[in-house]
Amino acid sequence: MIEACEDEEPLGPLEATIKSLSTEIAKETSEICDLQNEWLASQTELIKTISKTNALQDKDGEETSRLSILRNKLRRLLQEIHTNESSLKSVENTSKGLHADITRLNDLIDQYSRQKAEIENNLAVKQMEHEREIAELEEKSQLLESQIAGVKSNKSKLIEETQEVKDEIQMWEEKIQLEKDMKEALQTSEEAIDIKGMEKEI
Repeated sequence: MIEACEDEEPLGPLEATIKSLSTEIAKETSEICDLQNEWLASQTELIKTISKTNALQDKDGEETSRLSILRNKLRRLLQEIHTNESSLKSVENTSKGLHADITRLNDLIDQYSRQKAEIENNLAVKQMEHEREIAELEEKSQLLESQIAGVKSNKSKLIEETQEVKDEIQMWEEKIQLEKDMKEALQTSEEAIDIKGMEKEI
């Protein structure tokens, strides 16, 4: 009702000032509320930003730690690579030596193969020569065996003939001895007759 009266009745200078001030205060209060809301929003955003910053810092710390770990790992890997490169060079040198040894071994194998082929060829030739010599020796052996058989046969014949000759000689010797004995006996008989005749004459 008072406001209705105020609207209806003209205001004085003081009341107009009060009303103007009240309007400005209301306006300022509204602005202050807006500023407070903005400040609260800013504080909230600041908190979020701080939280994000802390999270980012934590993440940055983790990333830094991870980066340090990765750097150490990279350093170890580089050392291993260096070691492996040294080992690889050693293996390459060994491989070169092995290749050289293999080359020499292949040369020796080729040389051995050639020598083996030459030896086998010589052996084959000598074997053929030996087989020919053996065949000749066997032929000579058969001839000698035949000759020996002939000699043995001749020997047997000679032994038989010799025995026959011995028997004949013995027979002749006996005949001769018998003739000698007969002659001696005859001579003894003639001498006995002559002695008896002389005795008779005496």
